Parts: sequence; C-alpha cells; structure tokens
Amino acid sequence: MGLAPRGRRDLRRALHGQRQRRHARRRCRRDRDGPRIVLSDLSIDAAFDDHEVVELVHDPQTGLRAIIAVHCTAPGPAMGGIRRMDYRSVEDALIDVLRLSRAMTAKNVMAGLPLGGGKTVMIDRGDPADPRQLAALGEAIGRLDGRYAGAEDIGTGPADMDVIARHTRHVVGRPASSGGSGDPSPTTARTVLHACLSALRRPREAGALEGIRAGVQGVGKVGAALARGLHALGADVVVADASAGRAERLADELQAAVAAPAALLDMKLDLLAPCAVGGVIDRPVAGRIRARVVCGAANNQLTIPGLADVLHERGVLYVPDYVANCGGIIQVGGEYLGWTPDKVEASVTAAIARCDDLLSDARTSGLPPAAQADLVVARRLEQLLGAAA
Repeated sequence: MGLAPRGRRDLRRALHGQRQRRHARRRCRRDRDGPRIVLSDLSIDAAFDDHEVVELVHDPQTGLRAIIAVHCTAPGPAMGGIRRMDYRSVEDALIDVLRLSRAMTAKNVMAGLPLGGGKTVMIDRGDPADPRQLAALGEAIGRLDGRYAGAEDIGTGPADMDVIARHTRHVVGRPASSGGSGDPSPTTARTVLHACLSALRRPREAGALEGIRAGVQGVGKVGAALARGLHALGADVVVADASAGRAERLADELQAAVAAPAALLDMKLDLLAPCAVGGVIDRPVAGRIRARVVCGAANNQLTIPGLADVLHERGVLYVPDYVANCGGIIQVGGEYLGWTPDKVEASVTAAIARCDDLLSDARTSGLPPAAQADLVVARRLEQLLGAAA
C-alpha cells in the first residue's frame, strides 16, 4: 500500500484500537487445529499487521496450496481478489497476501464500500487453473462463514469464479450469463484513466492527452484497456510487458513503441502507469525515476513505506494505487451487496470525484497524495470503530 509515515501510524493506531475491542468482546476466533505461522522472517513480520485471519490451505488430493488473509472486517465482510501465481516460495506468497489484504482494507474504505480487506493467493504453476483446485478453494472460503469473499485477480477470471461459486456463495465477478457482473477489468481501467487525467491536470475530452508521453508497464486485461484509453485521448503510448509477444501485439494495434519493463522505469515520461505485479518501485528506482506522474493499476507499487515521500520530494506526483484502481472492486463489491447497476455507476462516479478532490487537496496542502489518502482511511476506520464500541 505504500503508507506514508504519518498516515501509517494513524492507520495502525486505528486498527490496534479495533483489535483491542474485538479481543475484549471475545470476537476474535482462532482455528485450534489449523496450521501455525511463525513470523520469524523480517519481511514477513513487516507485512503482518495483526491480521484477523491467516489461513494456509493445502488439499493433498488436488495439490492446492493457497493462503487466505483477512486483514480487517470493521467496515464489513472482507473482500479481495484471488491471485494465482507461480511464487518462488510459500514465504513469498505469504508476504504478498499479507500486504495485498492490508491494501484492500484501504481500497475498500477509500472507495466508500461497506467492506473490509482480504485476499487469497494460489501457489500454482498450471495454466489454466485446475477446476479441482478451484473447487477445493471454494470450500475453504466457505468455511470462513462469510468473513471473506473472493473475486478475480491476476491469473483468474470470471469463468474461474463460476467454478468456485459452485462450492461457496462468497465469490463475485462471475460471468453475466451466470448472473454475475462479469469482468471488472474495464471498470478498473476506467478509474485509473480518470486518475491519470486528474494527475496530469487534463480535461476529460477528445485530444486531452496530445503531447503526453505515457508508459504502461504490464498490458494484461487492465493495462491493455488503459493503454487503449490513453491512446484514444491522443497520448504517445509506450508499452512494456513480461510477455514480449503480448506487448508487440498491442503496440501493433495502437502503433505504439515497445520497451522492456525495467527500461520503462528509466524513460523520460509524462506518465508512468505500473499495471503488472506490485513492488516495481523500490528505493533505487524512486531515486532516479524520470516520469512526472506515477499512476497505475498495480497494487502495492511501492516496495516500502515512505517511498511516496521520496517521489514527492523529487517532484514526482504519485497517485496512491488504492485510490486510482478502485473501479473493479466497486463493481464486484456492488454485485456482492446486491446493488443495482445505477448504484454501482453512482459509486464509481463518486470515487472518481474523490480522487479529483484528493489531488486538489494535496496540491493545496503540499502533502503527498499518499499521506492525504492514508489519513482519510485512518479517520474513517476510527469513525467505524467508535460507532461499534
């Protein structure tokens, strides 16, 4: 999530108060026979934020290995995507799911949803996903009794959610033909595009991005949609992806340039949009990045807290990822909450306006937008916890 120091302190203080109340009221439940996690690795310890549930799932019959993390349910049931990746180790998967679930708390609160933060990662080398493993995961999610609901993410899609839904009702993002809201990627790309326009201080009209050079790192479902949106508004687009073939196909479609993913970080750009996996901006990159604006769809773009301040001091405007990329979670969150399409659309429109206001307030105050956003989340959590006390 890349919390700025002040916002991070306030957020941890709010969550600490939440957990004190929860323990006092004996609402925190632990599975006595479940696997135990020893947080001996420093990077794991830094990612762990007193999560409410961290469940390791292993199904020997199907070979499923997954981790479900519920960070916070103060606003409501936790929701977050089901990510399927070839992690190098269980430790890497654990760090990722802890950080991602924590970020989902901030994203859902900032999006105005009555939902907390959670996430699932599947440690999987197969492609496509094994339906038997998806079924086993659905059963594991069902055992959480509604504390967490899953949705699609990197490596999964609406068809996978359909398989999981046969084993639990706590999953969203199913195909429209199955009564779901479908692929949320276009809605995510929409809010990211609006955030880019707001950060660049360009109007939402034809030709608005003429003269703008934009680099999109990661051109999967969301990144490709964003690149098309930027191109349609007149931007000179450079695309990069771990799959050279995928980048070249999109470049041919848009008549765009192609760069290596790492090289894109060093290019002189008006806009850098990280849209692949997180952790692309570490301290060395933050110290040399040449883009004027960083605004993309990837979660946890910054590797450590405080890098938003480093970017800010160098004159680089970083739009917090959980503010920019909230469109998809609003769509599937609305599906879970039973919202009408009109209500979902109104919520997306409101989120776009909040991003505009956040960036405007940051310009006025001189604070990094990340610090502003973290304070908004912390205050909202304090209000929720105070009301529940």
